[in-house]
Amino acid sequence: EAVARAAIDRSVRWPVLFFFAAAGLWLTASILAGITANLKLLDPDLWPALTFLSYPRVQAVHLDILLYGWGFNMAFGVMIWLLARLCKVEASGPFAFIVAGKVWNIVVALGVVAVFAGRGSGVEWMEFPRWTWPVLFLAYAAIAGKLFAMFLRRTVKDTFISAWYILTALFAFPWLVMTAWVFIFAAPGAAVGGAVVNQWYISGLLFLFFIPVGLAATSYLVPKVSGQPMYSYG
Repeated sequence: EAVARAAIDRSVRWPVLFFFAAAGLWLTASILAGITANLKLLDPDLWPALTFLSYPRVQAVHLDILLYGWGFNMAFGVMIWLLARLCKVEASGPFAFIVAGKVWNIVVALGVVAVFAGRGSGVEWMEFPRWTWPVLFLAYAAIAGKLFAMFLRRTVKDTFISAWYILTALFAFPWLVMTAWVFIFAAPGAAVGGAVVNQWYISGLLFLFFIPVGLAATSYLVPKVSGQPMYSYG
């Protein structure tokens, strides 16, 4: 079993390292943007020649790269590693994860540049231009499709609770982002309706994506570290 687990870890090593390294870089950028936003909030006249560093733009960039740079890259790495272990299967074509991850990170970087240039959408947590979201959706779909194929190839009969949470997150984000994109950007209605959809997207991203991924990691790692099995699924 130890040999098989080591082979599984080797099969997902490069994708997981790629996503964790990208997450670390984005986290550093997010911290710098957050510090800059706080300085601009305290002194709006700071660096007057650098108009792209206005507080609204820097604050939006800070949150967006924290979410889509650090948060999603960490989530991708955790989901790939955990699902491979939980399903006891080696990843087939692991570099497909990296290709899709590069597309994701390039589009996030382009979205950041657009926000700095004043071409953001102004929609909370969706400040990137409207064209970026379908591309992010396709990159995510490629990663999610590979993960779901891994789940279908599982060699274990029973699924651990962490796999439930990962599958929840896996299918929740495409539903959330495309619904929000349609009702906010593609076919916008009344402003009040757009604001409601925006808040629905924000809460859904927290409670149906990030929290399930966190619960998946916790449910797997805590029993491993403590040496005690899950007491009760309920």
